[in-house]
Amino acid sequence: MFIHGGAYVRGDRNINNEVYANVATYFVRQGMVGVNATYRLAPSAQWPAAAEDVGALVKWLQANGSTYGGDGQRIYLVGHSAGATHVATYAYLNSLQPTKGPGIAGMVLMSGRYLIDPQADDPNLANVQAYFGANTALYAARSPINHVKNASAIPTFIVVAEYDNPDIDTQGALLFTALCERDRACPRFKRMEHHNHLSETYQFNTADDALGREIIEFIRRGR
Repeated sequence: MFIHGGAYVRGDRNINNEVYANVATYFVRQGMVGVNATYRLAPSAQWPAAAEDVGALVKWLQANGSTYGGDGQRIYLVGHSAGATHVATYAYLNSLQPTKGPGIAGMVLMSGRYLIDPQADDPNLANVQAYFGANTALYAARSPINHVKNASAIPTFIVVAEYDNPDIDTQGALLFTALCERDRACPRFKRMEHHNHLSETYQFNTADDALGREIIEFIRRGR
């Protein structure tokens, strides 16, 4: 299931006929069931609404995935930008999950924000505040990275881009370090050379499918 970005305040399942449908189409071509999903947007829906929507999508897939030839016990979430933040929030905050756990087999987190600590010169500051609120005292508790230690161990693939948005590549590195420390083993990590924050998703279902092939390998091996 692919959960797109949109800087918390805008976006839909598709920007146009090619993006973001290209991501789900790519995985369908690999023999999987591809679902392109969205979530409620700020400012009308604030934290943790979008992460709750991720949980609702997982629940729906568990109940209905077999109808489309899928396996409700092998759900992989792929989130990009704000979508990666929402996937991580759902995966790491136990309070947002059913009592039996998150119900996913793994996740791919592409250029997300995991430590909510925007600086005054952050170009996305207003959008971050629209979703997470302006009270900075709440940011630590709303940062998914601060809940890693008590979260279920879920196979994770972290992706950043060479020309990513300001501070987003370092956010991926921080999460990578937190998981290495917790598990005493590091998760899969990839820096997309020659790509930016958007092109790393645009490349799916094109001749440049290096990331797609690595995600398929991640799913096949479970690590």
